[in-house]
Amino acid sequence: MVQVLLIGGDHDGKIEEHEYKRDGVIIHYNPIVLSSHSPETEMRSPYRYTMDAMIIDGQYYAYASCKSIDVSEIEPLIKTSYLKPM
Repeated sequence: MVQVLLIGGDHDGKIEEHEYKRDGVIIHYNPIVLSSHSPETEMRSPYRYTMDAMIIDGQYYAYASCKSIDVSEIEPLIKTSYLKPM
């Protein structure tokens, strides 16, 4: 198990532990209320995070993104988080 930084969606910035698989998928379901009058009309919409890793200062860090992001944007996000190397 490794720490994975989630990028994008409702879980942006969250760190979770997962088994690392390059191009693996982490799915989070978030409720969407279709009608405020009936709790039974709640649906769940998935966020699909795709895992990857990058080397920073000689160490590998795992991240998962649910949006298109440039590699140059990922390093600062990892450096400002409390993510531990793999």
